[in-house]
Parts: sequence; structure tokens; C-alpha cells
Amino acid sequence: MGLNVDQDGVLWVGSGNDRSGVGIYKYDGNAWTNYNIQNTPQLPGNTYFNVFTASDNSKYLGSWGFGFLRIKDDQMQVFDAFNTDIAGTPEFPDLYIVISGLGEDSRNNLWILNYWAANRKTLSMITPDSTWYHFTIPAAQNAVLQRQHFLAIDQYDTKWWCSQDLSKTGLFYFNENKTYDDPSDDRSGFLNKSNGLNDNFVTSVVVDRRSDVWVGTSFGINIISNTNTALSSSPQFRISSVFALRQQSINCIAVDPLNQKWVGTNQGLLLVNSDGSQLIATFDSKNSPLLADEIRSIAIDENSGRIYVGTDAGLTSFDTPSIKPVDNFSELLIYPSPFIIDGRNTFLTIDGLIRDSNIKILNISGKLVNEFSSPGGRIAFWDGRNSEGEFVHTGVYLIVAFDKEGNSVTTNKVAVLRK
Repeated sequence: MGLNVDQDGVLWVGSGNDRSGVGIYKYDGNAWTNYNIQNTPQLPGNTYFNVFTASDNSKYLGSWGFGFLRIKDDQMQVFDAFNTDIAGTPEFPDLYIVISGLGEDSRNNLWILNYWAANRKTLSMITPDSTWYHFTIPAAQNAVLQRQHFLAIDQYDTKWWCSQDLSKTGLFYFNENKTYDDPSDDRSGFLNKSNGLNDNFVTSVVVDRRSDVWVGTSFGINIISNTNTALSSSPQFRISSVFALRQQSINCIAVDPLNQKWVGTNQGLLLVNSDGSQLIATFDSKNSPLLADEIRSIAIDENSGRIYVGTDAGLTSFDTPSIKPVDNFSELLIYPSPFIIDGRNTFLTIDGLIRDSNIKILNISGKLVNEFSSPGGRIAFWDGRNSEGEFVHTGVYLIVAFDKEGNSVTTNKVAVLRK
């Protein structure tokens, strides 16, 4: 089951690969829609199993055997063996195309990962003006590799994906240096346990907001830093292990707007902080609404903070404060108002923040009561206490939010009632 939330907050679900697929699901927050070969004749099959949303809000879905599908402005277009030069599997090179990963680079090129390319061109790319390019990977050493999964692209346009081929099990990376027709300056490599990964069997790959690559394996998570060095002839990657997730079998990883990581395992859903040094929360079928402990997929709605979690038993969603910050201050929303302090661990919500805002609480006379930084996203919370940890008195308080340089400032006020 592949999950992805588009820019309108609509959840798209790829139902499964091979014979398990039953088409594509869409959930708009109110109703589910299923697209399949019975009700959508333009679909060549039901086996769509991974989903990606591009910067123009086009949805791309990779299928098992039928290439990939683009949904743009409610119009569907199939890309398969009949209208592209993407090669199929060795058994059916001119017919059976499995697309196991999709992503977009800084130039809005769409990259397509081929699960098992008979012609050894593991990656394909289509430009915004519909020009196609296909790439062999030098580090693959001219081998025909199968079981290529989980494409992720970092801010330097390096492509990362895992190989579960029995002859080459680990993590590939590739950068064409933006010269699509010139393979002489291509950079690629292959990493596995001998390079510092916890295990050769890589199960997930994501890029976080600092362009660190998080690699899930059968024995925990590795973080690859210094990813800019992938463009050099001798990369100097720093590969570390997330101690809080040691020995966990990782199934999937998702990055939220606060750069926290939501990690799906066989024992439940884990939340760790931005650098993996702290385990923040653990959710399973016993302490949460999760329908099963074995987590298959995760998707995040960055505009609402909603986390969707897929299991074999069904789908669960969580509402969180991890919401994408606004680009510029406009209106600062403060609620509840009045803010009642009654010792029940209630919090004032401060909504409408830019990334990494600082916040000051002032009394009506302009005296500083408290000061703190936001978690990094659109929302921050105030517990009604001053800088000494004491609850403030009843009155009207000013909320001032500003960026780190103090160049952008917005204010609002709230009535506080202390009981």
C-alpha cells in the first residue's frame, strides 16, 4: 500500500502490486473514491502500488507491469511500453514495466525508477517539456538488477534508492551533474554494510529537510550526512546509526514539517526528533487507534498535521501539531480566547508562524512575561506560565512573533482568565 497526500490535502492510495492490487483510492476528507479497470476504462490494470505528488500537484502512480500513471487536473495519462522507451523486465522487455519509485529534482524533472530494467537503464527522466532521457548506473557495473525500490532525491539532485537484488543488496546513489546527454561526468556509488550501513537489506530511503539521507534497514536506521560530496570523485559521507532505533526492523520512514521522523516498524509506529537522538513517542495497537502493529506505509498532510498510517488491517490517521509553516506572517491566530488557566494542562495555540519563529509574551504594560522559540512549524503553544514557571494573572496579554533576524514581526492579543 502506497500513500501520499497532495497539496489540496487529498490522500491517494496505491492499493497493491502484482495480483493484490484493486486500483487507486482517493480520500478527500469526506468520501472515498476507487478507480479501477471496471469503472475507469483508461486504466490498463489495477496494480498501482506507489504514489508521488509533484510540485505542480500532479499525481504520479507506479504500477506493477503497466508503467506509471499521471493524474493532472483530473485527467489521466498512462506512460507504458507503447508510448515510452522505458524497458520492461527481461522476460517481457517490450511489455511488462514495473515502476517502483518516482521523484522530482530541483528543475522539476520527473525521475522514474525501474524495478527491473532489461536494458540496464535503471533510471529514466522526463523534463517539463516532455523530453525523455534514460540512464545506466556506473556503479551497477553493467549488471541487470531487479528489485530496485524507494527513490529519494536530495537538494543536490542526487538520486538515492535501495537495491534488494541478491547479487547487489544495498543502497545506490546517482547524479548526472545536469548534463543529461553526457555520461562522462556522471557520479554514482553503492553503499552497504561494509561502508557502515547497519545491514545490506535496505527497506526505505527518505531525504530530510537538511538533505541528510535516512536509510531504513532490517537492523535500524542509518543517517548519511555530507551528501553534497556525492558530486565529487571521492565522496566523504558520514554514516551514523540512530541509537534509539537500534535492532528495529524498519518498514517505512516519513519526515514531517518539523523534520521529525515517523518510523514504521513491525512493532508499531515510532516518532523521533530531527536528528534521531531522542525517541519522542511510541504507538501500537494497544495504546493507540492503530489497527495493527506492523506498519506498511506512512503519509503526512503538511498543511493540517495529519499523519496517515497504513497496515494490513487498514488505515489510521493521527492529528498532530507538525504543520508546515507559512512563508510570511499575515494574521496570527490565537485560541482559545479567552484562555482559561484552571490547572488542567491546557495550552494556548499560536497559529500562523513562519519557520523557526521566536515568540514573546508581554503584559498590557509591555513588560516581558515569557519568551520561547516555536517548534519550527506553523503552530506553537504557551502553557500560561511566566519565565519563572508560575501561572500568569488574569489580564490581557500581547503575543509577539518574529523571525530570528527580527525583520518580520506580527502581533495579537489574548484575554487570560486564571481560576
